[in-house]
Amino acid sequence: MQAVARAPDTQLYTAWLDGQPAATAAMSVTGGVAALHGTSTLPAFRGRGSRPRCWPGVCIKP
Repeated sequence: MQAVARAPDTQLYTAWLDGQPAATAAMSVTGGVAALHGTSTLPAFRGRGSRPRCWPGVCIKP
């Protein structure tokens, strides 16, 4: 995951719920195709829709 996070043009995202970081994701775009990598959700926030909030334009970049 470190290699993906450090790759050029990779954007990192964090979804916040109840004022706390709940989920993370990384996105890269190659040849006009976006790839979402390394999504993860803390156990306390699973099942509450945290991960979709990491989609670009929905959550806050760190």
